[in-house]
Amino acid sequence: MILNCNVAEFLRLATVLIVSVIFNISLGAPTLAQSAANTDQTESRVTAAMGHLQHFQVSHSLDDLKAASNGLYSAANVRTIKSADIVARRRSVVAGFAQVLHQIDLQSDPSFDVTDLGARPSACVPPPAEPSGRQLPPCSDPNFISDPATRSKYIDSINANKLKVQQYNRNVSLHYFDDEVMQDIKSVLQSFRSRAPKDDAALDSILRQADISSARRAKIDAML
Repeated sequence: MILNCNVAEFLRLATVLIVSVIFNISLGAPTLAQSAANTDQTESRVTAAMGHLQHFQVSHSLDDLKAASNGLYSAANVRTIKSADIVARRRSVVAGFAQVLHQIDLQSDPSFDVTDLGARPSACVPPPAEPSGRQLPPCSDPNFISDPATRSKYIDSINANKLKVQQYNRNVSLHYFDDEVMQDIKSVLQSFRSRAPKDDAALDSILRQADISSARRAKIDAML
């Protein structure tokens, strides 16, 4: 009985000790996640975003360009940046966004008007008339055309129209992505505004070096 009591007491004390240690650890040193959250990671995140931009220049996929923009949007946690570094960090993020905007401008058709529904290509093209006078309706299968020359001409028209549809859809995506990036830049600049001093001339110079148009620069300068 005495032995059983001693064992029970030992287990009770051990449990209390373990709970106490766990409690002290939880109140003590910060976890790795907490340490990372309190560390300025702006430059490493900007570097990662630029990696997506470099990949875009090879892939030409808008997904890579969007990944670069998203990385820049979340790159800076202003609360973790030291006062001595705040100006440099803002310049770094703006320089990254300028590169994204430059790529958008290079990819976009300046004459494209997203509101012009008449510029939208048709989903299908009508096949040409066969020598017999027979003409199938749009979207017909080329294999239904018996004349080889007419069928070949129809296939060429289909392929050309596919390219038009792809380019139109890409222009639409670029248009709305452009708007998103400009809104993201505005949000990021607003987050810096409370802590960073005015640096308009240097920031505008960064935009100029990225060959950003004067009209777009004026919009961004108004956000500073």
